[in-house]
Amino acid sequence: MTSKDIMDKFQNMNPRKTEGEYSPHKPLLVLYAIAKLRRGEERLIPYSQVDEDLGKLLQEFGSNKMKRGTNYPFWRLRNDSIWEVTDEEQFLPLQNNKGDISRKNLLYHNPSGGFHECITEKLQSDDILLSKIIDYVLDKYFDSTCHRDILQAVGIEIPNISQI
Repeated sequence: MTSKDIMDKFQNMNPRKTEGEYSPHKPLLVLYAIAKLRRGEERLIPYSQVDEDLGKLLQEFGSNKMKRGTNYPFWRLRNDSIWEVTDEEQFLPLQNNKGDISRKNLLYHNPSGGFHECITEKLQSDDILLSKIIDYVLDKYFDSTCHRDILQAVGIEIPNISQI
C-alpha cells in the first residue's frame, strides 16, 4: 500500500455528522492511536484503555450535547478500512440493529483495536505521511484554536508547532 493509498483512506474517513458538525469520536481516536505509535507503543490497544483515555478526550473536546460513547469509534472505524478489532467475528452476533457493539460487551470481552498492520508499518516509517495525516485530521475536524490543546492531550509532540 502506498503513502497516497493510506492518505486517501484517512481522507475518506467518515465520522458522524450532526447538525452540520462532525463528531470528534473517530478523529480523536485516530490522533490518540497515532500518538501511541509515535511513542513506540503497541499497535493494538485494549478497549478498556481506549474507553478510559478516549472518554477523557471526548469529555474535554466534545460538545455537551453529544454522547461520550467510546464504543462507536472503536467499532465503526473498521468501516473506514484503516482499523481492525481483534476477534472481530465473535462480536458480529452481538451487533445491534445499527451494527454497533455495546460498551458493556466491549468492556466484558476487552478486544484490542488498532490500525491495520500495513498502515501501521507505513506510519512508523514515513514521518511525512504521518504529519500529513495529523494535519489533515486536525484541519478537517477541529477548530484551529484547539489544535495545540488536542495534540498536547493525546501526547503528540510536533517540533514545528507554530505551523499548526
